Amino acid sequence: MKKRTIVAGVLMASLSIAVPGTVFSQQHSFLKSGGVDDKNVAIAYYNTIDPDNLRPTQEDWLKVNGYKDPVNEEIVVKGHFSDGDLAFWRSISMVKDKRPGYEGNIAFTTANYKKEKDALDGTNPVSIVNMEYSPGPEDDLITKFYVFNADTGNRVTSTIFVEGGEPLYLPAACYSCHGGDDDAESPLLSGYNDGSGETNATFLAFDIRTMAFGDTTQASLEPNIKKLNEAVLGTDPTKATRKLVKGLYGGAGLPRDTQDLDYIPASWNVGEVEEELYRDVIVPTCQGCHTASDTKLLSLQWWKANTASIREVVFHEELMPDSMPAYERFWNDTNQHEILLNALDHFELP
Repeated sequence: MKKRTIVAGVLMASLSIAVPGTVFSQQHSFLKSGGVDDKNVAIAYYNTIDPDNLRPTQEDWLKVNGYKDPVNEEIVVKGHFSDGDLAFWRSISMVKDKRPGYEGNIAFTTANYKKEKDALDGTNPVSIVNMEYSPGPEDDLITKFYVFNADTGNRVTSTIFVEGGEPLYLPAACYSCHGGDDDAESPLLSGYNDGSGETNATFLAFDIRTMAFGDTTQASLEPNIKKLNEAVLGTDPTKATRKLVKGLYGGAGLPRDTQDLDYIPASWNVGEVEEELYRDVIVPTCQGCHTASDTKLLSLQWWKANTASIREVVFHEELMPDSMPAYERFWNDTNQHEILLNALDHFELP
């Protein structure tokens, strides 16, 4: 990582804004903005969404969700870097279930890797995190989370998203990015969320602007990335996620084969300051999670009306960005902090 440096003039202009540093970063509690669960909650969550224990291993999960079944098509996107969130090389596989009685179910399995070659070869995964859109205990389609040990394939109750970090337990471990509003307290006497298993979390869009590519080219992955986004639209995502996917692919019906990398909502296309804030800060650092959680942050009017609270949360309390890679990128690897400060100053002009 680059050594953290901040332009003195920018900080002076921002009036008493704290200077982040190594100590601040170490004290930051990453990926907890959606709440914190414990092992007992995670066990109750699994018991609620998988009461018959049909998915104790990754292989069982794949079988339950129709992988390798001849009636289903498996869509694979591997060999891209998740530059927008957790900074892993990834292999993602998706199935839209067409088996009789399972129609409408959609499942994604994501393996995270430190190296591109491992992602391409399927070797040495760091973690396996799965999302499933299927009937819950009350027979309504809900989003479910599963985590499996990358070495043994056994289901586990927590995962570590930052090397050397503490384990985060399901389902709250997923809330910071995928939304969710039931930070439970154990013991849970009637199953998770009164036995419904509902978390109110949703799937995220796949925006190529938040990815990086190595030996595997963007062009070779784009057709299947579009299929992933089409599947996301079938999982009852947020309005913000729907709007983003439609914007990237040219509108309703997704007429474009490739994403429009210059896409910007019309409401932000009003001036250089606004466009720069959206393209260079919101897209790479805010948009991914906030299309599912606290979506008001995608509104220009909200930014203009809340400059003081943004300064407090980002520059004083350092609660955002909420993931370690985004935090480091915001302060170290780009001038995002300067762009944000410039925009806040601009919005506060009389």
